[in-house]
Amino acid sequence: MTYPVTLSESLAIQSAKVFTADSYGATLTFDKINQSVAHINMGTQGGTTVTLYQSTVTPITDKDAATSKVITGKTLTWADGDDDIPGAINVKAEELDNAGGYKYWTWYADVTSTSTGGITVVGADARYGPASDQNMTDTKVVK
Repeated sequence: MTYPVTLSESLAIQSAKVFTADSYGATLTFDKINQSVAHINMGTQGGTTVTLYQSTVTPITDKDAATSKVITGKTLTWADGDDDIPGAINVKAEELDNAGGYKYWTWYADVTSTSTGGITVVGADARYGPASDQNMTDTKVVK
């Protein structure tokens, strides 16, 4: 048998979170996955900006720390009234500053008090075996 047999095996669900306030996602690496996409589902909008950050340390809990910086060009903004408009931010392993020691990454949602949404990060292009081997521990999949 060769992989992937199903589409769910060619993808890894790396992170998933619903937010109503400023939030960080899980800290991720590209050690077994070559690229990811942060899929953003927006609800009611009063204004939200989602930005991808890279870091030299894990976990990433302070986007303003000396160990963190924005991944260039990886920001989306929703204005007040941009209700229910989805978005996606793609990122590849080579877009991190690996030479500078930046091997961890996450997303940060800067949210107004009236905004709601959720982000799911899906990884693909696995280096070894099916990407689904890198799923979050509590992922449920039906084949």
